[in-house]
Amino acid sequence: MTLILVELRRFGSVTNSLGDAVGERLLQSVLARLHAEGHDMVARIGDANFGLVVPNLSGRFAVLHSCRLLIDRLVEPYVIGD
Repeated sequence: MTLILVELRRFGSVTNSLGDAVGERLLQSVLARLHAEGHDMVARIGDANFGLVVPNLSGRFAVLHSCRLLIDRLVEPYVIGD
């Protein structure tokens, strides 16, 4: 079993410039992407931090590959609002 921690850097600047409502919608979008990648055990563990439990990764390279796929998915642009 593997625990992956995700921190959204510069999240504070999103809420400071666009407001808390936009920040919450962004967090919901991030969570949706994490679930879309097949991560069922996801928890928000801080302001802009998530923890993912990944049960079937064996070996360092499998973990690194999974993290790379996750990063690639999370850095895609987000469209928030209308």
